[in-house]
Amino acid sequence: MSKSVNPQHKKLLTKIGRKVKSEREELGISQEKLALLADVHRTYIGVIERAEQNLTVGIIKQICDVLGISLSEFFREFVEKKPMKTEYTKKIKVSILKK
Repeated sequence: MSKSVNPQHKKLLTKIGRKVKSEREELGISQEKLALLADVHRTYIGVIERAEQNLTVGIIKQICDVLGISLSEFFREFVEKKPMKTEYTKKIKVSILKK
């Protein structure tokens, strides 16, 4: 990975790597075994776990299939719960408060 990577992007890759490692270890399988079952190169799981390279949703899906979890379950803890603030929602809040 280049040194000019956006810090937020690197943070996300690090979270993904930690999640893959955690789920893999919970199943008690090696990086090599996960790579074999996910049909990726044997060293690629280590690269992902160390957040050294970008990866595609397709690769994450292959890994999730082996880990026995859905993409939504995998990414559940990554979702920030921020209220949606648009002009429409602001108008709704104002009209509710006026009632």
